[in-house]
Amino acid sequence: MSIFLSYSEADADLVHRIFYILSRLHLDPYAFKLFPEAGEFIHEIVLSRIKDSQYVVPFITRWGVESQWVNQEIGAAHALRKYIIPVVEAGVESKGFVDLKLRHTVGYQPTEPNRMIFSLIWRLCTLLRPQALDAECLKCGNTFVTKMPSFELWRNVINKGYLLQTECPCGNMVSLDPLTLEVMA
Repeated sequence: MSIFLSYSEADADLVHRIFYILSRLHLDPYAFKLFPEAGEFIHEIVLSRIKDSQYVVPFITRWGVESQWVNQEIGAAHALRKYIIPVVEAGVESKGFVDLKLRHTVGYQPTEPNRMIFSLIWRLCTLLRPQALDAECLKCGNTFVTKMPSFELWRNVINKGYLLQTECPCGNMVSLDPLTLEVMA
């Protein structure tokens, strides 16, 4: 596993959306609520998953900052010398381990989640260099692997307001949102 996602249950919809985007990029994310492991103590599972990860992404939102789990997971990641990339909601006051002056934060405005998602996946892609992306053709229902666009192409598409496009083996063109890399209807 390469990316541990630390979050409050209140942020689950957003974080699970990001989890699926990172999965489609073959970046091997982990989110506890998506992988409950029976018969194990939660704190042992979480510590083991943090230890096995390269990066820890805590979501420091109005709910995340109040979560003992998020704070403890940041502390564990810090103690294990993991690279921490916090997503910080605008206006949120942090405390405890969350208050560490963490570098490379990703800003988050709840009214613009796609901007945060782009900043986070861009940062992770520059670190992990994925080569492929899973896409789904809405016409035939086929899921296929396509080549990840270069950073230069990706940035140009965003700057010009275009969509990324790839071709399904059925011949249909599939459009991807350039900010989130999600398939567009």
